Amino acid sequence: MLIVSIAGLVYACDRFTKRLVVGRLAEGQSTPVFRWLRICHRVNHARVPASRLGAIASAFAFGASVLVLSATVERGYLFQPTAAQVGLGMAFGGAAGNLADRLRGSGVVDFVDVGFWPVFNVADAGISIGAIVALLWIR
Repeated sequence: MLIVSIAGLVYACDRFTKRLVVGRLAEGQSTPVFRWLRICHRVNHARVPASRLGAIASAFAFGASVLVLSATVERGYLFQPTAAQVGLGMAFGGAAGNLADRLRGSGVVDFVDVGFWPVFNVADAGISIGAIVALLWIR
């Protein structure tokens, strides 16, 4: 199933890149990559108030995503264009990546800094890009 494969790939990339950043940069430290791109280690505790409440809310959202995905399978929506399936997989994998950070009891690790946008991570990009792609291509 393409959606699950893409979700697993996005999740694995998110976990891998976060571990690299945490292992190589101290929190708050950054390093330039290009003129417009920096890799920085930021931990975002403020997305959902109270860490435990955030973990519970993330788990609830993840569970709801699983139910939506199950409903799409039952109703035959997986016979969407490939682009829509890739988009859904990206969004699902990104949600799982950020949920993993929340369930650990820590904040979400963000590290991509393009200067004009808030610092984000692979999971955030997967959610945003995936949702847009899915919405553009879903029937």
